[in-house]
Amino acid sequence: MTVNVSIRDTRDTSVLLCAKQLLAAALAGFDDDLSATRQRLSEVTHLLDSSCQPERLTLATLSREKVERLEAYIRDNLYRVIRITELATMIGFSRGKFCRSFKETFGVTAHGYITAQRVIAAARMMQETSMPLSAIAVSCGLYDQSHLCNVFRKTYRVSPSVWRKRQQASVQARRVERAVRPCVLSVTG
Repeated sequence: MTVNVSIRDTRDTSVLLCAKQLLAAALAGFDDDLSATRQRLSEVTHLLDSSCQPERLTLATLSREKVERLEAYIRDNLYRVIRITELATMIGFSRGKFCRSFKETFGVTAHGYITAQRVIAAARMMQETSMPLSAIAVSCGLYDQSHLCNVFRKTYRVSPSVWRKRQQASVQARRVERAVRPCVLSVTG
């Protein structure tokens, strides 16, 4: 009997390593202890059955239409709590299938994506307004200013207030450069 096995998702190498060790132990005891060999093969079968469910082997990415719906929905609802079950229901998936498909499509978890979008929105608001950080945090769906500072620092490796000051200094420098440039051209021209 020939069995063709194709393992598409080898990210969980611990399962493969464990299966390999159990098979090696079964092979080593094949001639000497038939009951131990049966036990090892039974353990391998159970291990592979529990870790290689059909849904996990055939990860599917989300369609372009579903991606666009999700992106628009998240963008339009950043100011409030967005639940994973709500997103899954919106596109007709179970919570588990949604989480796997979302990560396969976007490369990050849904929670990570939503948090990243909130940080991007906060950064935009810091550039475009003079609102206090506490108000920006709440308007972007974060719990408070402390939450904003924590997630912002993880993304930009600097606190929001320092980032904002640098952005303002950069904008000011560009304004000065634009104001000086016509004067330099008229002197040299």
